[in-house]
Amino acid sequence: MPVMTESQRARFHDVLLEVMADRNRFHVISSKKRWIVLRADTERRTGTFDSRAEAIERARALAMQSRGELVIHEPDGSVARRESFRSAQAD
Repeated sequence: MPVMTESQRARFHDVLLEVMADRNRFHVISSKKRWIVLRADTERRTGTFDSRAEAIERARALAMQSRGELVIHEPDGSVARRESFRSAQAD
């Protein structure tokens, strides 16, 4: 097996973090006067909440746990804010 250079190792690490973030991206979206948290890779609903703040809190916790990303959407679907936890320390 060939040995990677330091720059190749750094690039590999960056790509690995990006793949992890893609897999662990959580979206907060509006639906029928409620707020939904979706995991991007499966589009599986991980929670439905009465308030945007509750949905953001839950999605942020999931993103932090998985060292992923939080994407908060406006009611019209546009992206309001993104938060990345890729470099956060795991507990």
